[in-house]
Amino acid sequence: MNVDKRAFKLVLREIENGWIFEDFAQKFLNARLGKEFIPVGGSKDKGIDGFQHVFSSKSDEKDIYQISTELSDPLKKIEDTIAKLKKNKKPFSRLIYVTNREVRDKDDIIEVIYTDYEIFSVIYDNAWFEKNVNYNESTLRVHESLIKENFQNLSIPGKSYAVANLDQDSRLYVFLRQQFENNDSEPVNDVLVDTLILFALEETDPDLDKVESPTSIISKIKGYIKKDDALISEIVNKRLEILSKSRTNRIQNNKQLGGYCLPYETRLKIQERNVTDKDLHASFINQTCNRVTTYLKESEVKVRDVTSLVENILQEIFYQQGLEFSNFLLNGNSEQSIEKELIQVINSVLEKSSVVPQNRGKVKECLVYVIRDIVYNGSEEQKYFLKSLSNTYMLIFLLKWDSKISTFFYSLSNKLQVFVGNSIIIPAFSEKFLDSPNRRHWNLLKAARSAGIKLLVTDYIVDELAGHFKMVIDKYNGVVNELEDFYLEDESNLVFIEEIMLRAYFYSKKRGKITNFDAFINNFVDPDLKSLKNDLIEVLNEEFGIEYLSPESIDVKIDQDTYQKLYDALKIEKSSTKKAAFDSKLILTIYALREKNNESNDTGIFGYRTWWLSKDTSTFKVVKKVLEKDYYISCYMRTDFLYNYIALTPRRDEVKAKYDELFPSLLGVNLSYHMSSEVALAVQKTLIDHKELPMARKKSAIRKLTEKLKTDSTLGKKRGLSSFFESEFK
Repeated sequence: MNVDKRAFKLVLREIENGWIFEDFAQKFLNARLGKEFIPVGGSKDKGIDGFQHVFSSKSDEKDIYQISTELSDPLKKIEDTIAKLKKNKKPFSRLIYVTNREVRDKDDIIEVIYTDYEIFSVIYDNAWFEKNVNYNESTLRVHESLIKENFQNLSIPGKSYAVANLDQDSRLYVFLRQQFENNDSEPVNDVLVDTLILFALEETDPDLDKVESPTSIISKIKGYIKKDDALISEIVNKRLEILSKSRTNRIQNNKQLGGYCLPYETRLKIQERNVTDKDLHASFINQTCNRVTTYLKESEVKVRDVTSLVENILQEIFYQQGLEFSNFLLNGNSEQSIEKELIQVINSVLEKSSVVPQNRGKVKECLVYVIRDIVYNGSEEQKYFLKSLSNTYMLIFLLKWDSKISTFFYSLSNKLQVFVGNSIIIPAFSEKFLDSPNRRHWNLLKAARSAGIKLLVTDYIVDELAGHFKMVIDKYNGVVNELEDFYLEDESNLVFIEEIMLRAYFYSKKRGKITNFDAFINNFVDPDLKSLKNDLIEVLNEEFGIEYLSPESIDVKIDQDTYQKLYDALKIEKSSTKKAAFDSKLILTIYALREKNNESNDTGIFGYRTWWLSKDTSTFKVVKKVLEKDYYISCYMRTDFLYNYIALTPRRDEVKAKYDELFPSLLGVNLSYHMSSEVALAVQKTLIDHKELPMARKKSAIRKLTEKLKTDSTLGKKRGLSSFFESEFK
């Protein structure tokens, strides 16, 4: 099927990353023209923009290909490349300029190049790619690969996307690995929380009656950790208790003042540090800007706001390349990655700056020289400042504050279709009249849908839910209604009610949210139950965007022998044979859909698309035991994965705002002081592992880690998602 040319042209225009476009352009030129390429190596100008994205044809090494995503003047870019080739004595007879931008006046540029340099040139721009995308099956496959591997949806399909080569970037692999490393004791997670606690206590001084209560500490930490409020409180309170009892005496619990503070020795160190750090940011900027200004003066170029240019470059380095850059500064590794990406980062900043286009070449050369020199040979203040920011980057990276991590999880959400079990739906219904922080299951479903996940139910789920409503209504009418006064008099009596929907009714009635049981039920279905199934389908769709799929629309066949084997095992565990039958059919339907849609091959690093969201761990254990040989990857998705990695992963705009706040700033330096070097060393080890893996194995490893993150119920021994009416009346 042919590609929509206009859409392709717009897509191509969105690529800003030179490495993504270079990879695409080489594959496309090979598919269209049969060309293969080798890099043009060697440079006598110390590699400043050397021959990055410059290649020669394997069949004719005098044909030079310049690949570019830059918005700047293409004539100037071609002339610079010609000058560089001649300076380095690279013989060539023709220069082909390849860009995803639209080049106006191509014929005029080609004529100027020939007139001034006696060199033949060709320009393949956005319009050329548009014209040739449907040329043959090979060009169509290259286009398909570009979209599949690099264009990631970020929310409900059609709203927004990002261009990112997630499988090649080290950040995603490192982050996913760190979710499992040393999982039993979770030292990295403890270090991250401890760092934030110590940072929150920096201004304490019991001599001045200045302490921080657990509530105020938690409030400060929430700006850096995106988790369920109750879970943050639980984690922080636990670490406060451990830190205050530790032999190392890292913090003190001042019971007289009713709060926590830092020990005297630590406070003294911070006071001394504050004196030396007061002008650290200014010193770094002044030293760096002076070097840039001196260099520009020698090149006879003027730039109006050098300070903003330097700060924007540093921020962009941490935003685009923070992991490798920080690892290099802290551990001395990743030098090759720094060299590869630095020019790309500086190009990106200059494209958005006020520097006039004709000066950008010299300004770029200057900035590359200066940043490189600072990284390798900077002053004590410059190195100290950059290493401090690198520590801070490691902290926020592992807390999911990274653009690639955000892109991955929001892209993943758009690829998921999840059948929602009643162990989620029933607690969500029970939370309808609760305050927002306590609506855990309700908020989970809302957030999942908002992130772009396709939420589904089938007849098996709806029929079981209908049976539950009938049971709840029968139980109320048969016994519970006679005891209303008993339950309303003292809420602790609600512990005697097993069904959380009935607990929710009394809790809501006592607070004046509803007047009677029929009014409560009427929020979900008609109390007369005449249209029960349709009512449930409508309310699920209206409240949570959950779609109902009929058996006809699913259109899969379940193997009866496998069904019987699973059913026989489940009916031993289940309260009813009907429940065992429902679960068996649903689980095998999910596996059948995976096979029907070829999800083993088509989902790449994101793993399987179709899942069952449930808290029913007993069913999960039986399924694992019975079907693990036939279905290696479980169909069971744990709720805290959806909550912590989809609903509570920072969005790209939130990530950008955090980088604006921290890089480069004195706040970013201050946040780094309590960070243990263990974290950077753990990251370094994983980075080395990533570099040693072949590309195919990197993709496979990321997919396996992703699947494990979705399914591993023991991960981090995290507290499972519990209903307010389960935890409050335990």
